[in-house]
Amino acid sequence: ATEDKEEANESSILSALPRGIPPTFSILNHATIPADGVPSSLLKNTLPLDIITRLQLTHQNLTLPTALMMITAMQEDEDEDERGYKFEYTSQSKARKDCRRGVILIHRGPLGIDAEGNEFFHDDRMSVGRVGDRVYPGDVIAIQTRMTGVKYINSPSDDTHHSSAPFHLPVVYQDDYFAIVNKPEGVVVFGHKNGGYGRNTVKSTLPYALDPPKVGTFSVMRRASPVHRLDRATSGLLVVAKTKPAMQELSRQFKERRVKKTYTAIVSGKIQEPSETSITSKQAQELGVCIENSEEALWQIIDDDLENQSAVTIWRPLKQWPLEHAWNNTATMVELKPKTGRYHQLRRHMAW
Repeated sequence: ATEDKEEANESSILSALPRGIPPTFSILNHATIPADGVPSSLLKNTLPLDIITRLQLTHQNLTLPTALMMITAMQEDEDEDERGYKFEYTSQSKARKDCRRGVILIHRGPLGIDAEGNEFFHDDRMSVGRVGDRVYPGDVIAIQTRMTGVKYINSPSDDTHHSSAPFHLPVVYQDDYFAIVNKPEGVVVFGHKNGGYGRNTVKSTLPYALDPPKVGTFSVMRRASPVHRLDRATSGLLVVAKTKPAMQELSRQFKERRVKKTYTAIVSGKIQEPSETSITSKQAQELGVCIENSEEALWQIIDDDLENQSAVTIWRPLKQWPLEHAWNNTATMVELKPKTGRYHQLRRHMAW
């Protein structure tokens, strides 16, 4: 009941947010330039004199990026906005970047007041701010983000044409920034550009499985997206990003091989463990493979180049059982820890 109440509250907040430009955007926060301008001392303390002179800035005549910096400085001692979003522009470069992204609005003159005393934006006074725009006393600066285009089922912005998920996708963990799902075997993570696999992909199913980020979460992606991939025949944990910063940071960690991977596979046959390719847990750790310190088992190493590139896999057998038609009538479950990530590396290394 508590979760339903929270979801209802979040839905009401989202529907109450003013619409931005275009209407698929919603306004998260706004601030008004004081009637007598910003404090002259604040302007001089925030920007070098040469920039103030070159841009012809005064306390009542500012460029839009400078106005964003002034608002940030004036709000430093204020409580956080009720929607959890504040102006955070401490440099010209960040302010210019958001102006170019189209997430800053200028409302010329004060906001309107309706019969119930609520503020509202005049459409004919509002425009998307540009880096070179000037801002004057009484003007309102607003921050907007895409909200109605975010793809999550059962969210207020849902515009899907399908009522049910293509398949069940268990969620192991999620917050407002990323999620971890348990991909089933037999489905692909991404579809082909020509439409192969249709909706039967992990990416198409994510909107049905995940909760949308809370209102005000910074830089939400229009559609949650997997950070990496698993082969169609492979099941297991898949990391998904919900925001652009999360996608960038998680992708960097995968690229720099800071993410440690462990796989379990079943192979045909009773696998030999030659002493010449045997290593200890400590030796495996020294290679950069994620192994618990408490483990003292011996491991096998396969160091066999693929396509003239280094390919290294650490593995050990976990269990064996009889299986008719398997090699030696035996099946073996193995644990694999790849140090590198070549194409189909694990399958190719375990094939003999």
